[in-house]
Amino acid sequence: MSISNSAARHPPLSSTSRPVEVADVLRGAGFYNAGQDCGAASRVIVTAQFHDRVAEELVRAVSSLRVGAPADPGTEMGPLAHAAHAERVRGVLDRAAEARASFLTGGGGADPGGCYVAPTVVTDAAQHSEIVQREVFGPVISVQRAADAEAAYTMANDVVCGLAASIFTRDIGQAMDAARRLRFGTVWINDHGVSASEMPWGGFKESGHGRERSVYSLEEFTELEHVMVKLPA
Repeated sequence: MSISNSAARHPPLSSTSRPVEVADVLRGAGFYNAGQDCGAASRVIVTAQFHDRVAEELVRAVSSLRVGAPADPGTEMGPLAHAAHAERVRGVLDRAAEARASFLTGGGGADPGGCYVAPTVVTDAAQHSEIVQREVFGPVISVQRAADAEAAYTMANDVVCGLAASIFTRDIGQAMDAARRLRFGTVWINDHGVSASEMPWGGFKESGHGRERSVYSLEEFTELEHVMVKLPA
């Protein structure tokens, strides 16, 4: 089983989905717009049985991303928004390395330099480390090993934010149980990042208040006035 969170924050869970399928979904969901998306898949929690295979397939998928100028039709991932943000993301990676996390691919600058950060897969990061707990908002995915599904749920929920998550599994019972137990505003099953204007968007905990989109957003953008009149006898 794999769980994947987004930036603010979501993880994927994978148990019986094929690792190659999980990796191919996360290639897009984690690195779209260079990971500068609140719903980007940024943390992947995989049960022990599938961890190594998912990590291997993620490295394959992420290493194949074509980094380049946004105007180039062949480019799949461009630079970060500005130099200060690129330095911030590199700082997160530097501190992860100092804390003994391992980089399976990427880990710093990328050609052609400047505001580019290489697509990165990190492993061996501690549960309460910065790179797991805080929003990186860059082209970085961390992969964590969970002993079993129960441990994966605990790890997934053990963050201060709860915007979105995804579960990858062929067991529909497990998928629905995960959707009930994961404390995130959106939970995708066997996919990540799909949106629809008729469905609400918003998170739990420190991922904001209320919901955008759909009929549920109307009250959030409406200022109510209560007028009470005493009618004449």
